[in-house]
Amino acid sequence: MKSLSLKLSVLYIFLAILNISFFTIIIFENQIDLITETSKYQTIDFANKIYYQFEDLKQEISEREEPLTEEKLYIDIRNALEDILYEYIIFNQSGLVLYQSSPAFSLKDKYRTNGQKALTKSDFLGEPYTFDVDEEAREILFYIPINFPIQNIEQLVLLFKLGMKDIDKKLTTLYSLVIVIIVTIALFHIIFGFFLHRIVISPIKTLAYTSTEISKGDLSARVKLRKKDEIGRLGVAFNNMADSVQETITKLDEQNKLMRFELAMASAVQKSIYPAIRKTKYFDVAIYHRPYMEVSGDYHNIYHLGGNKYGILIADVAGHGVAAALITMLIKERFEELAGKFADPKELLQRINIIFKDLMVDYEKYFTAFYLIINKNTQALFSNAAHPKAILLRESNVYHLSVKGILIGVSQMMEDAFETKRIALKTGDKIILYSDGITEAMNTRNEEYGIKRLTLVSQKNAPKTCDEIVKAITAHFHDFTQGAKQSDDETLLVIEIR
Repeated sequence: MKSLSLKLSVLYIFLAILNISFFTIIIFENQIDLITETSKYQTIDFANKIYYQFEDLKQEISEREEPLTEEKLYIDIRNALEDILYEYIIFNQSGLVLYQSSPAFSLKDKYRTNGQKALTKSDFLGEPYTFDVDEEAREILFYIPINFPIQNIEQLVLLFKLGMKDIDKKLTTLYSLVIVIIVTIALFHIIFGFFLHRIVISPIKTLAYTSTEISKGDLSARVKLRKKDEIGRLGVAFNNMADSVQETITKLDEQNKLMRFELAMASAVQKSIYPAIRKTKYFDVAIYHRPYMEVSGDYHNIYHLGGNKYGILIADVAGHGVAAALITMLIKERFEELAGKFADPKELLQRINIIFKDLMVDYEKYFTAFYLIINKNTQALFSNAAHPKAILLRESNVYHLSVKGILIGVSQMMEDAFETKRIALKTGDKIILYSDGITEAMNTRNEEYGIKRLTLVSQKNAPKTCDEIVKAITAHFHDFTQGAKQSDDETLLVIEIR
């Protein structure tokens, strides 16, 4: 359950049920016990009243001077019970009915048996009477032995019954009382829950809803709480915060629009520093370049060094964005200034390293570079500043142009940090230069494209033209990454020796 109101409602209903159940059980048990005990004492009190009525009758008879006959005795008993009992039976020890007050109340066999037991208990245990409960008839049957000092008269038993209607009425009243209590407590909880929801939960839901609307982009959403308590003050603070957020976001949007405009201008300016594809009678070239952001930290260029010599450069500034793009501008400026002055690639990289170490001493920036010089005799000199190794395709064979070198801008004090190697090129040879944005690209399964895949697809398409090789590599590359968001600039150069 994600809703606060639903959670509180379930908890509140549970507590309400628990509360109602507790009060109901306590009242019900106490009242049942009270009704039972009261009925018990009332019944016993009534039986005692009958018993003592006979004791008074015995005392009255003993004080008479006239002799007592059996017929007179029955009359005295009926007179004594006339205003007390309405349904009763008098029978003797043998089970013979001597008087029956109502035809509806007749002597059953079990009544005779219980009467005999009452006489026995009276004779031997001194119990004045016994009783029996008839659950089906909802009645209590009392058996009172009657002993009078008359010769030739057997002991008598008075059988009468008391209905349990009073108990039933009291229980019905109790049930009604319990229902009234349940309804009253339930109404109390409903009213209390309503005010709790209105005072606490509803304002919190309003705050949550408004927060959601703001998070969706509706910066004009505000909380409307007419309260002066802590929740009301929270609403005021929330609105003040929303005003501040809206103002800040508005300013950020304006700044962001300005920044996007400036980045677009920077991108246009940076694109102008990249060379157009230059095909010469000595080599053909095709280029693929896609920046990670509006501006790129990768740079490439082709320099005419005079006569039949050309320098080919690819560089990759650490990081990306505006700072990296600004450094590419410096790279362009310095390489254009110095490329024609150095016939050895390593000497050029050493000089560039000294310059950029001074420039980037406060910014901890650096870049990699691969620099290649091709002359008319199809001789190539190359040097590497910690850049990925270039790939040489010769017929069906693949070679990696490996040479030692350090990052540019890290240290000036290292001697022999760079070296140059020479290689003889043949017509049809293809050299592939690339940045690590190609080989370190990831797909949706978090797998890296890698040098192995690049090498295989390059070798497979070696007989094709530079343009066709670039298209084949980029198609394979994009099929591998499956549209996954990348985190670096991507640059690829393919050069074919004519």
